[in-house]
Amino acid sequence: MAKKQTKAKMAKLLSERGFPLPEKNTVEALEHRLHNWEEGNGYLVRRMKMRNLKLRTPLPVPMETGKVYWIPNSDFARQIIKTRVVALLTRAPYIPKGATLLDIPHIGSSDIASGEE
Repeated sequence: MAKKQTKAKMAKLLSERGFPLPEKNTVEALEHRLHNWEEGNGYLVRRMKMRNLKLRTPLPVPMETGKVYWIPNSDFARQIIKTRVVALLTRAPYIPKGATLLDIPHIGSSDIASGEE
């Protein structure tokens, strides 16, 4: 039988990988971050102003035009970049000041974008 990881062990694993702890310090939030975030620099992106958005693939999450978002290195981030509705500014290992964390949504969750700055 597999041992269940404690919050302290999961928090230690997150810090060893260089990931910030989630605002909601629950077992589910910690597990979600451990399983979905990949090591490496995250993506700093900005939604582009476009006159005809019908020509582009819709974004999987709502994003404000002109606002800078940091998305952790993940399949979710690559999916957003492939839509070509966002401009990739750079890659960064942490959430820069002035950027908003766009966390990977939990499946079936309504709180998609967290307001960390």
